[in-house]
Amino acid sequence: MIEIIATGKIPKEYRVLIDDFIKKISPYEKMVLTLFDEVKLKSDDSNLEEKLKTETKRAIERAKGKIIFLDADAKNPNSEEFKNIIETSKNVGVTISFVIGGSYGFDHKMIQSYQKISLGRMTLLHHMATLFLCEAIYRSYKMMQNGSYNK
Repeated sequence: MIEIIATGKIPKEYRVLIDDFIKKISPYEKMVLTLFDEVKLKSDDSNLEEKLKTETKRAIERAKGKIIFLDADAKNPNSEEFKNIIETSKNVGVTISFVIGGSYGFDHKMIQSYQKISLGRMTLLHHMATLFLCEAIYRSYKMMQNGSYNK
């Protein structure tokens, strides 16, 4: 199983596209999307540390199996490397939980022991990151099946 855990709401226009990829992935793997509300940031940012810890803790508690955080500062795998991450976990029957943070990311101390990947050096809105991640997962499964999608 693959789970995407994301902080924040996803606009319906993006949700339609994300749900379409989840449906396309379903013949290969069960995939679910779990969303958490963002903790509101005070106008003076005085609760930023608490916000990051709370959101990170929620994600870690929900995640199962192999936990991979999306982090702009992490290694950016190419399509083949990303496919290998998914294929290795699938072959040993481990759930993969991809975790996407809110607008301020994660508490980096809390995630230092987890694997991290990047979708690129730019910061993305979490709903864009979710959509791009779904596409990358679908591409990986098509590559595993020697499908033509990835060409």
